[in-house]
Order: sequence, then C-alpha cells, then structure tokens
Amino acid sequence: MTSVLLRRLGRLGIAGATAAAAVAMTAGPAHAADQLWLYAPYQLTVPVADAQGNALSRTLDFGLSHDLAANTVTSGSITVDISGLSGVATVVWPKQCKATGATAVCAVGVALVGAGGTRLDLGLKAAPGAKTGDHGTVRFTGQAGGMTAYPATTQITVGSGPDLVAAQLPAVRNATPGMVLNQQPSFSNRGNEAADGVTLTLYTSRGVPFLDSYDNCSYSDERDATIAVAVCRIDGSFAPGADYTLDAPVRLKVAPFALYEGFEFAVQPGTAALQADKGLKPGHGRTLRLVKRGAAPRAGADLDQSDNDASTDFTVRNTADFEAVGARVHGAAGTTVEADLAVVNHGPAWVASLRAGESIATLQVRVPEGTTVVGVPDRCSARTADGGTFEGTSGAPLYRCSTAMVVNQGERVPLPFKLRIDKVVPGATGAVSFLTSGPDGGPMPYDPHTANNRSVITVNAPAAAGSTGGGTAGGSTGGSTGSTGSTGTAAGGNDPAPQSTGGTSAGTSTAGDGSASDGSLAATGSSGTGLLAGAGAVAVVAGAGVVLAVRRRRA
Repeated sequence: MTSVLLRRLGRLGIAGATAAAAVAMTAGPAHAADQLWLYAPYQLTVPVADAQGNALSRTLDFGLSHDLAANTVTSGSITVDISGLSGVATVVWPKQCKATGATAVCAVGVALVGAGGTRLDLGLKAAPGAKTGDHGTVRFTGQAGGMTAYPATTQITVGSGPDLVAAQLPAVRNATPGMVLNQQPSFSNRGNEAADGVTLTLYTSRGVPFLDSYDNCSYSDERDATIAVAVCRIDGSFAPGADYTLDAPVRLKVAPFALYEGFEFAVQPGTAALQADKGLKPGHGRTLRLVKRGAAPRAGADLDQSDNDASTDFTVRNTADFEAVGARVHGAAGTTVEADLAVVNHGPAWVASLRAGESIATLQVRVPEGTTVVGVPDRCSARTADGGTFEGTSGAPLYRCSTAMVVNQGERVPLPFKLRIDKVVPGATGAVSFLTSGPDGGPMPYDPHTANNRSVITVNAPAAAGSTGGGTAGGSTGGSTGSTGSTGTAAGGNDPAPQSTGGTSAGTSTAGDGSASDGSLAATGSSGTGLLAGAGAVAVVAGAGVVLAVRRRRA
C-alpha cells in the first residue's frame, strides 16, 4: 500500500505492502505549448452481489485538466464507453452525461493541473450473476479547447472482501512548542466482508514525535529521522458497515524546533508482518485497541487500498533564521581558488517541505568581475546575467543553487564554487542572496531576520576590506560561520501522477501505485495529501526500512 505523509513532503509507500489502485492521467498532443490531461483510475474493484442480487456501489471519478495558465480553457467533454462492462457491472451516469446506449458524452469543467477542478462520478455496481474475478473495461476520450487527450482505460473487477476507508483528520494551525496534539485515527469498513484484525501504521514528522508507547506497536528510531513510524497490530473482527476509532488518541508533542509538520495513518486488514517492520523496536505500556463507533463476519483482502490512509498538517508558531554565507578569496591571475559559499539555518526551527517535496530555499550567486566559474556543486545551475538559460556549467555570470527539501536547525549546507582568477581586479565583488523559498517562491515567511539573507564574494580585497577573515589561492574563508548539524533527508516530487506512478529522487526509487485485479477488494484512495512531497518523491526513514513516497489521493 502506498501512503502519502508528510504533500508538503505528498504520499507514503511502505515497501512490501500491497499496492494501491493506480490513478491514470494521460496527455494528448500539445496545443501552443499546452497539454490536455484525462484523469481516470487504472483499476477499480466492485463488491460481488449477495445471494439476493444486492450489491454495494462504488464511484469512479474522472475529469480533465491542462497545463498552460496563459491558455484559457474552462470546459470540455469526455466520451465514456461502457460496452466492455456487459455482464460485469451496471452504471449510474452523472447528471452531466447524456447517454445513448453504452456510450455517453459528459460535459466537464477544465482546470489547471494541480488546481483540482471538476471531477465526475460514475456509479458502478456488480451486475447480477457476476462472479468474483469477472472483469471488464470503461474507456474514456476527452476534448477541450481544440486539444484532444490520449484515451484512458479503467479495468473494473468484481471482488469480495473488506474495504477499510480512513476518516480524514482536521488540520491544526498556530500550534506552539510544548503543546500536545491529540490525533484520533478512525476508519469504516465499506466492503462486504469483515476484516480479521487490522494493522495500523502511524507516521509523524520529526517536529511532532510520539508521546506514548503501546505494547502491540513497534517503533522506528526517531533520532535524526525525518519521519517516525509506528506499526500497531490490533486483533478483532471488524464488520462491514461499521465505523471504528482508537480507544485513546495518538498524542504528539510539539518540539521546540517544530515548524511545518504532519501526521498520517494507514489501516490494512490483517496482522501479517510487513517489510516496514524491519528495524522497528517493540513498544511497551498498555494495549492499543479499536472501538466500534457505528452500525457480522468473514475475512478477506481489502477491496480498494487507495482510501486506507489519511493525513493532516500542523503549522507551528516558530521561526528559522537562514543566512546566505559569502566568501573572501585571494589569488594571482591564472590561479583557481575555492569560495566556500553556504546556506546556514540558525534555527530554532528546522524547515521541511514535507508535502510538496520542493527545495527549501534557492540561493542566487553573482560571479565577481575578473573571474570565471570552473566548478559548481551539483545542486547549482548556470544562468545568463538576466536569469535566462545558459548552456553548460562553467563560465556563466549567474548561478542558482537549491537546498534539499529538509534543512535542519543548526545545519550548514555547503556550496563550494571554484573560481579561476583571469585578471586581478582589486576588491572585485560578487553577491550571494536568497532568491526564493519553498514550493511557491517568494520570501521565507518563517525568517524574520533578513539582514543576513545577502552576503558578498570578495576577490583580492585590501586587508581592511572584505567580509571576514583572509584567504589564499585554492581556499577561502566564509563570510559567516554556522554550527554544523545533521544532514536532512532529501526527497522530491509533485502531483499529478499521469497514467504512471512512482519516480525517483536523491537516488532512491519510490514504490508505485497499483492494485491487483484478482477479485480481492483493494483499499480506495482518500482525499487529502500525504506528508512526503509530490508524485514520486521519497524520503527514507532511518532504521525503519520504510520508503515514504508521495502520490495523489483520490476524493
């Protein structure tokens, strides 16, 4: 199963867990640099009818979106062909669709990718007489604004089993360090069979650690980990049609360094061991239990795993003082020197883009007169003087360097530049300054101390000038110092996930979304956004053997 935790860091995936239903999003040919996307799930499982022919309904949501904001596209149409469902499932058309036989044309709004937009819901039930394992297809084509999306297909499978659906959690704003946050994971069984025991997996970000321990839970080592994990196995029979919640809230303590935090839980039927258990340590204390909240039973696999998790965000009233560190270097003409530029987070808060998975800050470097850049860090890109595209990596007048998506309090992010001194220009200076911060750019809202957001690079300055200290050919002294902290775990990613899943970041591959079509009921996707950022973004939890991957949730 994949989960989102921490879409400012978007979805979490547990290695070795069962796969979730994948979401399709296919693009057609571009129109004036624009692209039309057709959204539909790859697969959907509908519960088999009972002996009286009664079957539980499911919804298949679909829609359109496009890429280019400058191209105004507000409406389009989707043609839906259900001829492949004969004998497998019956449908209830949305009111926006006009059906003729097995085909309907549906009017739909079109939004920019990532902005939500209109989704239509196609109602589906297993056909009378359909058996577990029977399957068919729904086919989609879409048009809008003179563009045509590539067709998409959803496989519909008849299955039987529990379907655990996680209840969404409210967000918390303006929390303060030292506060205790109470989280109440709850779920419903919307399948046609009971779950024989459940496994509840809890994820919390570094700034809001678990306060309690339970003897039926195992825990990751929280030290220096971006995400802490607890896996809890709870015995019992969890009946279809009933709602369940924990008998006590999950308590999280807001740390002194907390800022943008998150919590997520995922629930799966059964209590079998997961790969995520590797490296976890047994808890202690009382036993964590589930209690029924609402309106018995056989055991089976979950029908739809895309709605088995839920997440929430916490915003803490805190600050982080980011400093742009310049350098002072010396050297004769023809020599190469190293300018030890850096970004330092003086805290007190760490900063993590847990859901979007974006760089925390972008540093802009203007090259001093009389020098040529001959070596830059991998996280830096060359630009023209006005910020445009520059071919190659050496010799540019301007560079932009991005941090990882996590910068811990006390951490120094080194950005060493190699400069060749072509001619000696006494007192020549360049500049180092923050250009953007976070996934949407702009100033850093958590940094009220802006005086140190800019520094200089000085080459061959007179002894009384320059920023700090002295330097020699082949070396430099930073314009400021900062304490060295632990290195943050980096990951990236972003929605949407068009007719494909998974991805890579920081050299680590994410778990892909997908669901079996063997007649078992998979878990369906929940609304909301997981903690680790963007489609395909990942972060490895230290010591837990867990990959946290971001994916799109479905409403």
